Amino acid sequence: MVEKKQITWKDIKSKIEKENNAELLKIISNLYSLNKENKMFLNTKFYAEEISLKPFKKEIQIFINPTPTSNSRIKIVEAKKVISNYYKATKDNIGKLELMVYFYEEGIDSLSSYDGSESYYDAITNMFDKILKILEVQSVTIINKYLIRIKNTFDVLDHLGYGTGDYILGELEDFENKNN
Repeated sequence: MVEKKQITWKDIKSKIEKENNAELLKIISNLYSLNKENKMFLNTKFYAEEISLKPFKKEIQIFINPTPTSNSRIKIVEAKKVISNYYKATKDNIGKLELMVYFYEEGIDSLSSYDGSESYYDAITNMFDKILKILEVQSVTIINKYLIRIKNTFDVLDHLGYGTGDYILGELEDFENKNN
């Protein structure tokens, strides 16, 4: 039995290059209609300036901090994918930072009423580390804007498990010492 070759992006690209505009529009239209993720990506790609971050934040909230009545599970990977897809479509670092901070805030809020697994705590601290890394190259105005929001979570940090609160407070202190 002859094993079939795995189709790659290169293979698809060569086929696409041979299509006419009308056929490409039809393919893109089908992808747009296929699922919410594709629709969100294309809307963001072509209308980034006119789209607020509200639908992205709503998706993150649903995945990272679902309401108790929704019976939904926390889906960290899906929440991260929302941020990744936004950035892929827009290359907007500040919008990405905003969504990352929102992920962090929602994660902390969720942990204030839900005793998460160690991997959930890790996801929150990993996002926090990424936020600080992006903030290192931002203006003082941007840094201050986001540090205020991060500090608004401090009342909850004392109650978090796995040393999360201590870690976040220590990293933030180091960040502020380096950037003052």
